[in-house]
Amino acid sequence: MVYSCKSSILIMEDEPSNLKLLSAILEDDYNILTALTGQEALDIVERETPDLIILDIMMPDIDGYNVCKRIRLQERTQLTPIIMITALTTKKDRINGIRAGADEFLSKPIDNLEVRARVENLIEKTLLHQSITNERNKNQQYLNIAGCMLIALDTDYNIAMVNSKCCDVLGYTEEELLRKNLCDLIIFEDSQVDMQMKLEELKKNNVKIIEDIESPVLSKDGERKLIVWRSSFIRDNDGNIEGILSSGNDITRERRNLNLLKERSEDLEFSNNVNSIIFDIMKHDFLAPVASLMTFVDSLLHIEDNVYKEQMLHTIKKTIGNMEGKIKETSKYTGLNSYKELDVSRQNIVEVLIDLVDLFEFEAQIKNVKVEMECQGVYNSYINDTLKDIFSNIISNSIQKSPKNSVIHINIKDDYNFWRIEFDYGESSVYEPNDEINSLEVNYDNNQIEYQSDPLGFSITKRLIELHGGKVCVIDKTNGKGRVFCIGLKKAE
Repeated sequence: MVYSCKSSILIMEDEPSNLKLLSAILEDDYNILTALTGQEALDIVERETPDLIILDIMMPDIDGYNVCKRIRLQERTQLTPIIMITALTTKKDRINGIRAGADEFLSKPIDNLEVRARVENLIEKTLLHQSITNERNKNQQYLNIAGCMLIALDTDYNIAMVNSKCCDVLGYTEEELLRKNLCDLIIFEDSQVDMQMKLEELKKNNVKIIEDIESPVLSKDGERKLIVWRSSFIRDNDGNIEGILSSGNDITRERRNLNLLKERSEDLEFSNNVNSIIFDIMKHDFLAPVASLMTFVDSLLHIEDNVYKEQMLHTIKKTIGNMEGKIKETSKYTGLNSYKELDVSRQNIVEVLIDLVDLFEFEAQIKNVKVEMECQGVYNSYINDTLKDIFSNIISNSIQKSPKNSVIHINIKDDYNFWRIEFDYGESSVYEPNDEINSLEVNYDNNQIEYQSDPLGFSITKRLIELHGGKVCVIDKTNGKGRVFCIGLKKAE
């Protein structure tokens, strides 16, 4: 076989006549390099890269076995085809040759046709392998140029191919990733089953392209990253799935920036709500008392009755004292920029309510009103003094609004991510929960009722609770005799 670009062959033979014979057989079709000793052959391999090597086993310095082994130790000649020539024909000799790294054997005396056939066969395989390798390297270069992660999986989700971008993002070398199972290697344990179920479901539904599946992955250095994948199934001519080809983008930084932007937006909204609440408190609790004080002062200027003046002065003092308390309460919210700055702690709502109910025991006894806790156990949420004050206002107001010999029922229910606290009061002494309340579908946006007896006003109370991440509403009972005040507080983790 004649090649347009001749392949090179190194022949190592210590007998000049045999060396001349082998060269004559092959020199028309190949470039021939010759060596009379094992060391000379190794020196040539250091300088050149022959396409095929023929080694005589019996050499005066380094035998063919050891020359073969040393050639195989070099990375660039690990796959170079090697033919061993020997007068030895035992099975053990061939096994030693195979262990040393030989691909073929020729026995002395040499047969011209056999030499040509074995050399042509190995050279053809080598050229084919080089062609495939070059094509693969060319394709790999294209893959590496791609700006996204590219990965190919077999049907068991083992990695068959990755590009450099994928290796860079995950922190692994190509060798570390190949033949590894993607799910076992990089996907968090809690996401493995979810990912496999999604892929299996898509297989059954015969989906061609799988768009935008987000999965958290773990890089080699332990960093959590978020990858969004777009995949398609690789199918044979009969439509059977042979694997999966996926492109991925690392959106970790993008999602982190998005969350940061969202957090800052929430902080700005929080700050605006705080300022709005402070303004409403000032308008609701300061302007009216100030107007009353002006009326009292104006009256003092025209009244001569000292006893009446003294009574009015006491009223003015009490009003100023109330305003001072409100100013101190309002000052807690000045300067707050985010929910994180609220002084909340993880507490059991039941224990908080029991302590507050005990404070109003005397007030309830005067009206002969019973306050009953319908719940026990642990209901943890994040609570601070402001929420406790709101609870106190609701309990106090419930006692004031309830007729004598009635019962106030306090209950806590599971409402998804919230604990729903219900303050049920009215004329009936028998606990008859409202069906609307029991349905776990409380409409917290039902804010048409103005809770007049709350010192802060219902709208301000509602906004204070929302400021703490909660929800609130007041619902009239279906029998028209009483109300249920509902507060939803987030469950503590």
